[in-house]
Amino acid sequence: MNCIRPAVSWGAACVLVLILAGCGSGQPAVQTGTVTGRVTLDNQPVSGVTVTFFGDKSGEAATGDTAADGTYTLLYSGGKNVPIGQYKIEVKAKQIEVIPTPGSPAPVVKESPVPAKYGAIATSELKAEIKPEVNTVHLPLQKQ
Repeated sequence: MNCIRPAVSWGAACVLVLILAGCGSGQPAVQTGTVTGRVTLDNQPVSGVTVTFFGDKSGEAATGDTAADGTYTLLYSGGKNVPIGQYKIEVKAKQIEVIPTPGSPAPVVKESPVPAKYGAIATSELKAEIKPEVNTVHLPLQKQ
């Protein structure tokens, strides 16, 4: 009788493992795409600004900083894949905290090269749809 009991227990354990292995989270994988682009102001590249895409439904954000030629690549949760969907976009100067040292001249605060209306979701009219592929989103800004 002792020989049958371990065999039944082992068989039950194997069936349970197979059942659990077949069970997933039940949620489909999130489709994503990569996003690159270029920020210009009156047809001139804008460097040193942060581009932020805010998901219309999720509210989550993907960000990227512009290079000297105005190009950017969005990063989302540390990676380059951004969930698909509709996004509102803001573009604003990077925030840099300058701590003056004693005896040094006061720091000069550089004005943002981007008009203030693009720096807040409430006033920016910039929008994009991210699709499950490579997305290129150029942002041609205007001073007026």
